[in-house]
Amino acid sequence: MPQTMADLKPITGRWYTASFHAPSRQIRITARKSRFSMFVPIISACDQPGQRDVHQELLDFRVRRKGATTVLTFTEKSALWDRKDYTIEFGPDRIRYFYRVHGKGAVSRAYFFRSWFKDASTVEEELGVVPGFDTVFSPAVNFFGKEYYFPGDTALMTVGDSSQLWGQGLASSPFCFAFNDRGDRLWAWAGLGVRAGQYTFEEFTWNENATKRIFGAGGIDCNYNGKLTVDGMWESPHLILGASDDPYRAVEAHTAVLEKEYGLKLPRKRKNPDWWSSPIFCGWGEQMSLGFRDHGNVEGVDVAKYCTQVMHDEWLEILRKHRIRPGQIIIDAGWQKPGTGGDMQVDESRWPDLRGWIEARRSEGIRTILWMMDWLREGVPDEECITDAQGKCLAVDPTNPAYEARLRAMVRRLVSDQPGCFNADGVKIDGEMGCPTGPGLKNHENLWGMELQRRWMKIVHDEAKRWKSDALIGTFMASPYLGDLTSVARAADLFSIKTSPEDTMRHRARILRIANPASPIDCDHTYWYDQRDNWIDIMPAMLKIGVPCMYHAKYVWHKRPFAWPYIEEMTPEHYAVVRRVFDTQWKRLGRKTKSRR
Repeated sequence: MPQTMADLKPITGRWYTASFHAPSRQIRITARKSRFSMFVPIISACDQPGQRDVHQELLDFRVRRKGATTVLTFTEKSALWDRKDYTIEFGPDRIRYFYRVHGKGAVSRAYFFRSWFKDASTVEEELGVVPGFDTVFSPAVNFFGKEYYFPGDTALMTVGDSSQLWGQGLASSPFCFAFNDRGDRLWAWAGLGVRAGQYTFEEFTWNENATKRIFGAGGIDCNYNGKLTVDGMWESPHLILGASDDPYRAVEAHTAVLEKEYGLKLPRKRKNPDWWSSPIFCGWGEQMSLGFRDHGNVEGVDVAKYCTQVMHDEWLEILRKHRIRPGQIIIDAGWQKPGTGGDMQVDESRWPDLRGWIEARRSEGIRTILWMMDWLREGVPDEECITDAQGKCLAVDPTNPAYEARLRAMVRRLVSDQPGCFNADGVKIDGEMGCPTGPGLKNHENLWGMELQRRWMKIVHDEAKRWKSDALIGTFMASPYLGDLTSVARAADLFSIKTSPEDTMRHRARILRIANPASPIDCDHTYWYDQRDNWIDIMPAMLKIGVPCMYHAKYVWHKRPFAWPYIEEMTPEHYAVVRRVFDTQWKRLGRKTKSRR
């Protein structure tokens, strides 16, 4: 039986060897038939707000066999906790790492493979990862289109939003990083093992680098922002290390582990209504284009004023003229009365007969989806909102029973066929990245992180399904933990640093399929950022990715940073391409493509 770290022998799995280096307190993980290596501290800090969990002592090393797995346990004494008990399971295919803290206190960041120490022999105070790799892959989509990072970079996954890379392109992500040394075939991965109810952290980060050194300490952490309180014992999320031959397949492998070992309920064989995959028209692109046409800019322009019943009739007539038949129409932002975004009421000056219009479209074989906004507090009383440390209202609070009743009544109003309701076929949910995060926030139940996001989404999902079993819930959620609440997954606004957004659309679709394997992919909005003369070619590309979606009926506004904006009218050639794409999608669904008048 080993007494100290120096007594530990190397452990070998199918793809790795883990050896133990006592002087540096490192686990040295090397890959077989690969250049990859990862030297990590055996300990991990669990910081409290404003306080570092400085390492003090290691003791009580024990090793046992559990089938084909070698289990290592040991104890650490540290500055903030009575003790920390570690478990590392070295299996044939994966390594599982976690710890239990004993004591009292709030958790700010729970680290993995990163810690603090003090020793008279050095001025160094941080312990972190020594990377034998030069690339970190993150499935968290951002508007920079940055998927690959240098190990010294910070890669952030957040439940809310981040301005780090111009903002999140999709809401949240699978909580898994992948590592590679360029040119090597092996992609190691590190993902969280978390069960339902435990997703209360707000960020999952590679190399948080709080000390702002030139080259960060690496390591991974879950940021609870001080909202998690320990009084007795708390077990950290599990960090699972595995290997694959591709970064996307690495994320898929992590998701499969969550399903098999952590109870993730991810629908894979759901029977979807055909109309969920029918071609989509959304008026938002026309609203923006008209704003530019009429004002020469859209900054400060209320483009919601173009979201009217009259304009939608005009746009549909243009599509009919060119024999373009959508199966779904999304009425985007602006149908609601100003100031009611959090408790949506129809603006009858724009939509004098919203329900009648929706039912007329249904008689033509076209379903109507109404836009709604997650977390928006317009029209919601202060007492039903999440507040910051100063008491300022930030967003609606789905843990508050009064707001939950309000939200359910709103969803009923949108999708029910009861008197006074709009009888829509589903909802397009926007603004998921507005989920409140950060220290000092307060809500009714003290529920945070992905659990807070899930609470809001589940209320909307369950209430919509209560009134229509085939109600469509459109989201751009990229977390497998929310995959059971999404009907159709949107690629969302395809802002891209490249000339064409096609690569961005393809990447987002791959991530969305991992998180929402049973959901059709709505290819969403594409034209604005496309600077090519043949921008219409994005439409045939959609057929290889998901459900084709068109945001324009007459005008196309081209606008992106560092380029002169301009507007053009769609030509007969453009309409012909859209018609062929929509017809192809209808044929896939086994439907006739003749346009109805």
